[in-house]
Amino acid sequence: MLVATDGSANLAKGVAASGIYFERAIPPLKQSYTIRVPAFEFTGDFQLNQTPANPTNNRGELLAIIHAIRLITRIGYRLPVTILTDSQYCLYVYGWIRDRKPYSTRPNADLVSQLNRAVERATFPFELKKVKAHVTPAQRAKMSSEELAMVALNEKADRLANYELINI
Repeated sequence: MLVATDGSANLAKGVAASGIYFERAIPPLKQSYTIRVPAFEFTGDFQLNQTPANPTNNRGELLAIIHAIRLITRIGYRLPVTILTDSQYCLYVYGWIRDRKPYSTRPNADLVSQLNRAVERATFPFELKKVKAHVTPAQRAKMSSEELAMVALNEKADRLANYELINI
C-alpha cells in the first residue's frame, strides 16, 4: 500500500495545509484527505494549546504524515505501508525518532513529539520513502514505471494540500 503525503504553505497569508492520498481506499477510510494546519502548537494527545506556531510548509508536511499514520492505525490495518514524502526535512525528523535522538529543542518539537507517538502506536509496519517533486518532462522520461507511479501519487497529495490552502 502506498500513501502520498504533502504540505503547502502561504507564508504571506500565514496559512498552511496538508494533503493525504491513498493509492486505494481502505474502507472505512476515504481515498483522500485535506487538513488545515493550526496556528497553535500541539500538546498531550493531539490537543492544541495557546502557544502560537507559524503554519509553515514543514508543519504541513509533518501533519500529513502524522494523520496518515493515525488514520491507518485507527482502523487496525496490519499490512505493510509505504508513506511517500517529498520532504527531506520529514525524513530527517523520522531519523531523529528512529535513532532516539533528542528533539525537544528542535523546530516543530510539538509535531515531532506527535509523530513519535503515532510511530509508537502504529499497528502496521511502514517505511517513509522520498519521492521526487515537481518533476519535469525530461526527468519523467528517465524514470521507471514504479517511480512514475509514486510521482503521480505525490502530485495528487500536492494538489489536495494546495486546494485546501486556497480555500482557507
